[in-house]
Amino acid sequence: MNARKLLLVFILSLVLVPLFSAVGTSPAATVNLIRNEIITYDMLDKEVKKYNAPEENRLDVLNLMINDRVFLQGAERDGITVSNQQREEMYRNYKKNYENSTGTTITQQQFDEMAINALGSVEEFKDALKNQYILDSYVDKVKGDELRSLDVTPSETEINNFYRKNKSNFYQDEHIKLAHIFIPKEGDNAVDSQNATLMNKIAADIKANRISFEKAVKQYSKDPDSVNIGGDIGWLTLSNESAIRALGDNFIDKAFALEAGEISSVIESNVGYHIVKVSVHNDGKMLALTDSISPEESMTIHDYIAQVLSNQKLEEAYNNAVDSLVKSLRGEARVRILYK
Repeated sequence: MNARKLLLVFILSLVLVPLFSAVGTSPAATVNLIRNEIITYDMLDKEVKKYNAPEENRLDVLNLMINDRVFLQGAERDGITVSNQQREEMYRNYKKNYENSTGTTITQQQFDEMAINALGSVEEFKDALKNQYILDSYVDKVKGDELRSLDVTPSETEINNFYRKNKSNFYQDEHIKLAHIFIPKEGDNAVDSQNATLMNKIAADIKANRISFEKAVKQYSKDPDSVNIGGDIGWLTLSNESAIRALGDNFIDKAFALEAGEISSVIESNVGYHIVKVSVHNDGKMLALTDSISPEESMTIHDYIAQVLSNQKLEEAYNNAVDSLVKSLRGEARVRILYK
C-alpha cells in the first residue's frame, strides 16, 4: 500500500472508527485485530466522495480505510493511546504553536474557524491531531531504532546533481538593507500635512549635515521596533509581494533607486512618511553552491540542498516503515473484503 496515501488518510480523513448502527447498511469490509469493526458501503461512499475518487478506485479507498483501522487497533493493542484530555491539550498546543510561528495572536473562535475550514469540523481537526500522534508514536515504538540508525547523509554527487537540475530555483532577487526614519499617517489631512512638512525639514537638515541620520532616528522616528537600533528594518527584496502591498509601489521604486550609503528625501508609502538610508544594495544573481541562501542566513546553498536530500531520505524511510508495519498488522488481523 502507498505510504503517502496512508499518511494522507491519517491526517485528513481520519474517520474515527464508527459503530455499525445503521440498520440495513451493508458491510463493505470487516476488520478484526483486537475487535471487530465494520466498514459499510455508506462509509465508503462518504470517503470516495470526500476525495472525489474515480469509481474504479473505490477498492483502493476501501483498502486505505482498512489500513487505518488495522493501524489504530494495532497501536491500541501495543499501548499507544490518547485520552480525551490529551486530545484537548493537543488542540490547545496547536493553537499556541501556530501563534508562535506566525507571530500573531488569534481568538479561540478564529482558531476554531480555521480548523473547520481545514477539515470540516473542530472535532475532526482534533481527531487529526490525535491520530497523527498515534501514527508517529507507533512507528517510533516499532521502527524508531531502525530509522535512527540510518545514514541519510547525501553524497557530494547527489548534491551537485540536485543543484544542476534545480539551478534556476536558486536565483536571489535584487535586495537592499535599509534603515528609516518613520512617521505614520494618522488619517487626518491636517495632521498628515504637518508630519510631511516636518519630515521634509528633517531630510533637509540631514542633507545639510545639521543632524545625523542616526540622531534623527532617535529624535523623530515613530517606529518602536527600529528606533533603538538606528532605524534598521532589515532586508527587502524587490519581489517581496507582502511588502509591496503594505508599502506601495512608490516606496519600493524609490527605495531601490538608492545606492549603498545613500539617504533619500521623504518617501511617502501607504502607511506613512519615510526617510530611508540604504547600507547594502545587491543586484539579483544566480546563487552558487557556496553562497548563502539569503543575506540574513549563514546556511549555504550546499548546506540547504544537503538538508533537503536528507529529509527526502528520511521521509522515504518513514513511509517504508509505515508500509512494513501496516503489512505486518494486516497479516495478523482478520480482514474480510465484501465489496463487489
